[in-house]
Amino acid sequence: MSNQPNHDPRTDTRADSDLLAAYVSGDTDALAVLVHRYQRVLLSLVRNLAWFEPDPEAVVQEVWLRVLQSAATFSGKAKVSTWLHRITVNEAITAARRRRANRSTPFGELYRTHDQPERTDPGDPSLAVIDREHAAVVLPNLLALLPRDQRLVLEVLHLDGLTNEEAAELLGVAVGTVKSRAHRARGTILAHLATQSRREARADL
Repeated sequence: MSNQPNHDPRTDTRADSDLLAAYVSGDTDALAVLVHRYQRVLLSLVRNLAWFEPDPEAVVQEVWLRVLQSAATFSGKAKVSTWLHRITVNEAITAARRRRANRSTPFGELYRTHDQPERTDPGDPSLAVIDREHAAVVLPNLLALLPRDQRLVLEVLHLDGLTNEEAAELLGVAVGTVKSRAHRARGTILAHLATQSRREARADL
């Protein structure tokens, strides 16, 4: 705990990383300083997302709860501000996903690109997930195969229904980067499915 009586977060000049470390060590005033510094920034981030977020205050509240839970795991490889930005985007996506939980999701489209015709070859391993109900079951395991940046792109495109442009704005990258990550992710998934199909075929011999 801080020994300063009536600690004023406006006058605390410690670096963000020092504040986070101090909080982990038991200085609750340190977290209050971070909240003071970033509350408005995070609210603005949520309000400026590509979709309308009806309750940005609730999202940011969840962000600070996540900070409370994970402060001790902060690695210091990124700036605290970048870490907070990522947590906020993830919490906003989670909130949007909850609201869309009852909407039908086109899982099958995940494995078919615009320049790829619908496949009719019974031996095509991608047919194993073209069925939407089956895809809904296997999708979490398939996404787990991907690097975080590729997985997040597929989640916002295919689970949250964003366009490439909306995903680019949300993730803070170029539209071309979104398309490239999505293309590589689909390639990884299809290669995995092809390998799995060959193994199953050999097992049946």
